[in-house]
Amino acid sequence: MSGEEFYKLAQEKEKEMCEIAREKERKKDGRVLYKAAVEEWEVVEQEQRDAKALAAATLKKAVKAWEKKRDSAKAKGTRFTLIKPKGGPATKATPKPKLKDFLGAAAEDRESESGGDDAGEGEGSTSASSSDGDDNDDDD
Repeated sequence: MSGEEFYKLAQEKEKEMCEIAREKERKKDGRVLYKAAVEEWEVVEQEQRDAKALAAATLKKAVKAWEKKRDSAKAKGTRFTLIKPKGGPATKATPKPKLKDFLGAAAEDRESESGGDDAGEGEGSTSASSSDGDDNDDDD
């Protein structure tokens, strides 16, 4: 093996090691972001559970009052026309964050930081061409 071949192999190995280290750091950052998002999600989820329990208790109380009025109307022999209370529409649960979303987001953040200058130039040149500043297409 000649010196040049050895040098190339050493450079490739060094690049590979740097890439592995970057990947580990990216995953670590993603896990930190994920952990924070899960903690925030748990707070929101607990608030929703509390609100749901409160709504259920309120509904149960309203139904008991309705049943009491219905039974008293039956006992009196009068016609009972009140509608039975119903619960409001069910709220959809907030989906729990997924770790894979944060691991991918950390990679996208790093790519946009390192290559963000190139991406911005292409957008600016296309939007500036053939535009006179107003959004109206009629030139009266």
